[in-house]
Amino acid sequence: MSKPLKILVSAFACGPKWGSEIGMGWNWVLSTSNYCKLTVITESYFQNDIEEVVSELDVKFIPDFHYVDIGERGRELFWKQGSASFYNYYRKWQKQALNVAESMIEKESFDIIHQLNMIGYREPGYLWRIKDIPFVFGPVGGYNQFPYSFFSILNFRDKIFYFARNVINKLQMHFLVRPLKAYKRANFVILATPSGDKIVSKYTKKPPILLSETGAHKLVIDHKPKLENDKLVLVWVGLIAGRKALPIALKSIAKSKYQNKLVLKVIGDGPNIDSCKTLAVNLGLNNVDWYGGIPNDETKKVIADADMLFFTSVLDATSTVVFEALQADTPVMCHDTCGFGNVIDETCGVKIPLKNVSSSIQMFSQKIDELIEHPQKLQYIKNGCKVKIKDYYWNEKGEKLYNIYKKCLM
Repeated sequence: MSKPLKILVSAFACGPKWGSEIGMGWNWVLSTSNYCKLTVITESYFQNDIEEVVSELDVKFIPDFHYVDIGERGRELFWKQGSASFYNYYRKWQKQALNVAESMIEKESFDIIHQLNMIGYREPGYLWRIKDIPFVFGPVGGYNQFPYSFFSILNFRDKIFYFARNVINKLQMHFLVRPLKAYKRANFVILATPSGDKIVSKYTKKPPILLSETGAHKLVIDHKPKLENDKLVLVWVGLIAGRKALPIALKSIAKSKYQNKLVLKVIGDGPNIDSCKTLAVNLGLNNVDWYGGIPNDETKKVIADADMLFFTSVLDATSTVVFEALQADTPVMCHDTCGFGNVIDETCGVKIPLKNVSSSIQMFSQKIDELIEHPQKLQYIKNGCKVKIKDYYWNEKGEKLYNIYKKCLM
């Protein structure tokens, strides 16, 4: 039997018991550990959670974890989702990760180096500086722009923020030095969404590989019959902030011909929650249930009992909640953009073009009315969810990453 590939991975955010970027990093590590022996450098904040479970992991090769401390202030900023101040700490962490990696390479050999997460292209770390070992970068995201045609849903502060982000992002995509060097150095760059392909492919040795950053667990699920609702139950989940575009969902419901046959359940909290509640009142909506921020297990139950996930985001990656919905046989209604637009099709959901606010409201409302008028269409896409989700099981994604590793050595 040949020896397993030994992979040195930088995964800043990686731990059990978490969702989003942290859970994504953890699931990539676990799924790939069925094929390779991984040594993982991660943030020390996750050490206790990891050490509680690592000896009992059901994987072929138990990963070896090494911890680098970003400091309390850096962790505090991390929870603010990538502020400019956070990147200063994150960059320092990546430099420490490079030192740890170089120290380990002096003592043992590795077949591949992988810069795994966080997935934003702006901070590629420093492991690409290590020579003579094949290098994989990604999944990488962050290339999508906030569409100017949707600025009308933003408050003044968010308009300033996203305008500045669009301008800076455009410049950074083309002129940030370290990402460009990482692209050139990489044997393969993995893209989380199609939006970065034109830019990245200018610098890579081989065409970038599209592989969504998140996935679903292949579990034995008790698919209980959904509640026999006398109304169409839509659930909206996420951070209530500008880019998630909750006002579009509210205005779409208000425009429907069948308001008395609709319920919208909103799960989440955020800076715009008060303005969205006020909007719902002004629209005369009495069919919106506000759950606030609730535990993930409770969120999954609400999703499983709903008829459809109403995912209105206009700037995102793939989003874990999309896969959670598909796994629960809950179709997804969304814009045709970002990573989720690459996942959802007519077999498992409804998607509309990303044009402008009024078009989205009109088309979402129309699609909602069609599902109420033709319940057989809703049943068809519910049935399609269990087929679609098979393409995104974590174990299959781990195998795909393993195949990329093998290509690096050819």
